Amino acid sequence: MKVLMFHNDYRLAGGETKSVRSEVANLLKQGVEVELAMRSTPASLGIREAVDIVLTGRSAADEAATLIRRFEPDVIHVQNIWPGWGHGLIRAIGNSGVPYVQTLRNYRWTCLSANHFRNGSACFDCSKSATAVSGVMHKCYRSSRTESAALALHDVNLRLARSGAQPSAIILLSDEMRRVVVPTISPLLPVVVKYNSLDPEPTPLNGIKSGMVWVGRLEQEKGFDLVSEAWSRWPSKIPFTIIGDGQLAASAQSLQMSFPDSVTWYPELNHHATIERIASSQFAIMLPRWSEPFGRVALECLSVGTPVLHSGRGALPEVVGDSGWAVDCDIDTVVDQLDRCVVESAGLRVGARSRYEQSFSAAQTTSQLMRLYASVAAAGKPQGERNG
Repeated sequence: MKVLMFHNDYRLAGGETKSVRSEVANLLKQGVEVELAMRSTPASLGIREAVDIVLTGRSAADEAATLIRRFEPDVIHVQNIWPGWGHGLIRAIGNSGVPYVQTLRNYRWTCLSANHFRNGSACFDCSKSATAVSGVMHKCYRSSRTESAALALHDVNLRLARSGAQPSAIILLSDEMRRVVVPTISPLLPVVVKYNSLDPEPTPLNGIKSGMVWVGRLEQEKGFDLVSEAWSRWPSKIPFTIIGDGQLAASAQSLQMSFPDSVTWYPELNHHATIERIASSQFAIMLPRWSEPFGRVALECLSVGTPVLHSGRGALPEVVGDSGWAVDCDIDTVVDQLDRCVVESAGLRVGARSRYEQSFSAAQTTSQLMRLYASVAAAGKPQGERNG
């Protein structure tokens, strides 16, 4: 089986790209011949490049067509495509006649900001409309009306390209994501839920666990302001490890300066060291205000037997299950819950690791993906008519 995978990375690499790379690594281990074609989001674009991405898609189409001809894949797997690959990639796939599947790793199909979150609360204005006018008016992409309009125009061209080259299947990251996405797409598109995988797969660490850990972007939508305020008010002040950077970095720095014996902040930390910090903590805390489609950090926590205190939003209840605690996103409730986490965390560690092994192991998720590839390749061509 030969699989050509396309993905666009962000300027700041995050969980989505880690999940793509893990998927590739696990497929390779199973003998699948995989090539990953990556483009990265540029820091800035000139007029010519912007026109190409939004209107013509010629650069991406030419590069993709060359890769497809050279590699001769049985199946193409599309991951994130904005902005580097865009509608040009879909046209090239349609012209090639090679069947493809697409993983949706965020809500970009129905939301310019990709998270259905605006002004501190959920927003589905654009998913209820045939256009993204609301997202443009609210400057939902990069807080810019111009860039939001450019993305909306690109999406018009993307829908046109996709009308002639429908994916053979849409892969979603969770049942919660299915609940949000399925009402917005064609009922003729097959939908598969496949969880993220890890590579390498961590194992729990023996020894004493201490403190709580945060891993992720320091942003309001991720709830870091709530976490930092709750910890500051919490009388117990157990050690708090913060791993990540973002717009609320000043809050992390302030906490570390105010409580140097208790708070350790790493704006950046390599993956191995991050997993070690998670594994050595009593529990992790994740309080996103938006409905995350999966929650890779939660998966990493389960893999090393670390329970998770979470906001109960998005797919987190689905991922964490009974290996953690859901809490309302208000300061007093979170503070009260922290004491419970300290008391109960030790009793949840074995169950957390068992949950990972039973539901999220690389063997399971990779086998599921390989079966999907085989069925798509056997069908022989993408749904819909070919472009050209």
